[in-house]
Amino acid sequence: MKKQPAPKKRTTKKTPVRKKRTKKTPVRKKAPPNKTKIILLNTSQLAFRFKLTREITARRLNAAGVAPVEDHGPGNEKLYALDEATPFLETDEDINELKKRKLLAEARDKEMTLEQREKLLLSSAEVKAAVQTIFGNLLRELSIKMTKRIAGRCKKAKTIKEINAIMKPAIGEVFDKLRTNHKEFLVK
Repeated sequence: MKKQPAPKKRTTKKTPVRKKRTKKTPVRKKAPPNKTKIILLNTSQLAFRFKLTREITARRLNAAGVAPVEDHGPGNEKLYALDEATPFLETDEDINELKKRKLLAEARDKEMTLEQREKLLLSSAEVKAAVQTIFGNLLRELSIKMTKRIAGRCKKAKTIKEINAIMKPAIGEVFDKLRTNHKEFLVK
């Protein structure tokens, strides 16, 4: 006769011991179930619902900063929450409004070119040239002409305080001259 294997010993599983709740471990309450159901739609479905094209729908959602809730809907399409997208797609902006905006922008552009022709507006190159001329003449006035005028007095001065007392009014005169008659500094 064959020997039968010895029967396996049964092991009993111990049930985990529950910890007693103390003041430090708060009681967890189950969150109530979310009663509002989020409706997820892709751009084609949103466009159909709001009677727009897919391109306009996508452009408005991107401009408004509405991020897709899921990027992996059926066919790897972006799904948007309907309640987030609705305010940006329900606009009264129709084609006539867009045409009005375009006409206003064209009119503003024409006004600016007309003002530029009439010399009411300066180009940036003209302003840059004028500023460079003014600063060049100011530098020449301060470093060459003024120093020639006050050189004798500064030579006789014995302390730095005396030199500063001579230079401050001289520099002030140059800047006063610039404030009162800036056209003199525009001449090259």
